[in-house]
Amino acid sequence: HEHRVLRHVPLGDDAFAVDWDVTLTAPRDAVLDRTPFNGLWGGYSGLAFRGRDRWRTRLLLDDGVERDRVAPQASRWCDLSGTADGRDVGLCVLDHPDNPAHPVPFYATTRASEGHGDGWANTIYPAFLWHGPRRLTSGEALRFRYRVAVHDGTWSPDRCAAAWHAWAPGA
Repeated sequence: HEHRVLRHVPLGDDAFAVDWDVTLTAPRDAVLDRTPFNGLWGGYSGLAFRGRDRWRTRLLLDDGVERDRVAPQASRWCDLSGTADGRDVGLCVLDHPDNPAHPVPFYATTRASEGHGDGWANTIYPAFLWHGPRRLTSGEALRFRYRVAVHDGTWSPDRCAAAWHAWAPGA
């Protein structure tokens, strides 16, 4: 059973967020699983974002290193920023410190035409099942919280980190 609450949060003139708060409760014993990573794809689970192909992007994680692809890379947040229709825009997915597998292993890619597989352009998956399945007992609840910050411009590592700390104070 799923209980989901989505909340719109203004973040100033150049950004807003959608806060995801999802609780999954097993009505009976269950195993949550994923397709294991095969070197090109797989391993992802849960919340997913796929952007349009013509968006020229870069990935940024909390270590400050820009990448074209990660599979997996543990991080508190993952930002995908770049140019679309002549404007710099982006999306930063923040992983809550109380989430299972925090910091979550992100599976993310930029452009499919640059060697990352057909149709897999501009993706972010906080892949909490990356390292294997998770068993739930009957009645057990599993809660996930993410903030998805949609922003104008290209965010720096400091801006992404500030957004994460403002959302997850004390972490």
